[in-house]
Amino acid sequence: IEQFEAAAKLRPEFLDLRYRLARLYLDEGRLEPARDELRSITARRPAFVDAHVSLGMAHYLMKDLGGARAAWVEARRLAPADVRVSAYLALLQRVGG
Repeated sequence: IEQFEAAAKLRPEFLDLRYRLARLYLDEGRLEPARDELRSITARRPAFVDAHVSLGMAHYLMKDLGGARAAWVEARRLAPADVRVSAYLALLQRVGG
């Protein structure tokens, strides 16, 4: 994580690098930094489907079901055939979100 953080500081415009950093944060359970990084990425590259999907997961893990829904609905709008998005939205329905 430290190496990715250093690289992201050197090259903040490399959104793919920042996305990998956000995924590492998610994997480590560092949900707020992951969410913040993913919000920044989706603001700068709105069509980055994987970032929207991951942002939804960060919100979901933070128990922010509304935020998860918003991110996954946007991902579905961008990639209607993405089965991950359909599965995550179905999960939300099962948990009452």
